Amino acid sequence: MIADRGEEPNARCKLSISLTRDMETGAWFADRIELDLGDARNVTSFSRPTPIASVFSAEFIEELTPFLPDSAEATMLVDSNAVLETPRLVLGSIRVAAHQPMHGIQHVVIRFRKALGLAQSVLRPKHRLESATLTALEQSAGEALLNLLRPCIDLATVDGIDPSDERIGRQVAERLEMLSENKEELAFFSYLLKRYIENLPDADARAPALEHMRRHNLAAAMAR
Repeated sequence: MIADRGEEPNARCKLSISLTRDMETGAWFADRIELDLGDARNVTSFSRPTPIASVFSAEFIEELTPFLPDSAEATMLVDSNAVLETPRLVLGSIRVAAHQPMHGIQHVVIRFRKALGLAQSVLRPKHRLESATLTALEQSAGEALLNLLRPCIDLATVDGIDPSDERIGRQVAERLEMLSENKEELAFFSYLLKRYIENLPDADARAPALEHMRRHNLAAAMAR
């Protein structure tokens, strides 16, 4: 078991994947995928064992493989600092629960707590719901930006800067302490946002997300 490094145990996951492994051949199969699309959750279940190469993109499989168990033991891997990148998606904070094999089959559940980009891009096109991808893209980008802006806005709401005013000094100190306590989380969101923008395939795909972020930024500024 790998110790949990900062993950919130009850946090809602953005992507959940259930796999099975044939212990005799070592082949991996997809059983169930659950995607958080914001206002809805999309679940894809397979009626029969389906090889992961037929379900997931090659880029995602390459990124995921190092986190899959290589033993037949029941294990739990939790890494809040892990980052998996594909052309249209950045995933973070992974949890991998591997169960003891039964009748030659091992069940493994993989969950990601953070995602920025098109979650459905982990799937091959035939398994995607294309109508939901743009909405999810805009929302994930906006959420990441807001997570970065909130502590900065809180600090900016301090009433005037008078070095002789102890009350103002306490307000600033409290807000700086909160920023310091969450600096790793903020750095992670900053990295996700940076990688997301860099990985966008073209300007047409970038425009809706950046406009969404601009609207959130304006709304937050007006609420001060």
